[in-house]
Amino acid sequence: MTCQELYIPKSLANLKYLVELNLSYNELEGEIPADGVFSNITIQYLVGNKELCGARSLALICTCLCIIIFIYWRCTKPTSLIPGTPSMKEYCAISYYELVRATQNFSESNLLGTGGFSSVFKGELSNGTFVAVKVLNLNSEEALKTFDSECMVLGMMWHRNLVKVISACSNLDFKAIVLQFMPNGNLERWIHSSTTPYLNLVQRLKVVLDVVLGLEYLHHHHHQVVLHCDIKPSNVLLDEEMNAHLSDLGII
Repeated sequence: MTCQELYIPKSLANLKYLVELNLSYNELEGEIPADGVFSNITIQYLVGNKELCGARSLALICTCLCIIIFIYWRCTKPTSLIPGTPSMKEYCAISYYELVRATQNFSESNLLGTGGFSSVFKGELSNGTFVAVKVLNLNSEEALKTFDSECMVLGMMWHRNLVKVISACSNLDFKAIVLQFMPNGNLERWIHSSTTPYLNLVQRLKVVLDVVLGLEYLHHHHHQVVLHCDIKPSNVLLDEEMNAHLSDLGII
């Protein structure tokens, strides 16, 4: 292909039934048309074409600058902590019978997910608060070993990008941690499921920044360094405003 052919034909802008066009990584050059499908084309469909220019190219540059400024602002502002970080002793006590009632006796219809050492159920407390109840598998020696340390460490951490611990319930036959409920589920569901809406570039950036800020707190702003040993989409939970919260720390 000759250099004269490495341009975007302006005639493409006249195709009224063309609603989406991905031109990434084609080494195109020249001016980007401004009409038709090009009037709302996004940066992800034009990457890999360094020689493109024109009004659309300027718009892409402005978009990139805005993203860089946003990232700088989020990463340099003071870490948002809630004053008066409580210890586990200060959390409200929730009885086993209240958790049984809240989850309809740990009904399968309320099951949110299962892991190697636990199952998580959705529940509604008597005061109307929705919670996630993480019930540990008492047949797992590993689960029993980590319960006390997990309660102690999680109860002393308080950050907007970590899942909030509401309470813990423990007796000889039952151990559970009561956590903040995340109505939008986990990130894996939004990335891989065909039944959920598509996350746009800004939403994806926001999730990444929330995860980074949560990790920054664990590594640099908590009085004890805590390492998250299991970072993956299923352990990134989303609240009603699509803010990301780290869960299942796999504490060291």
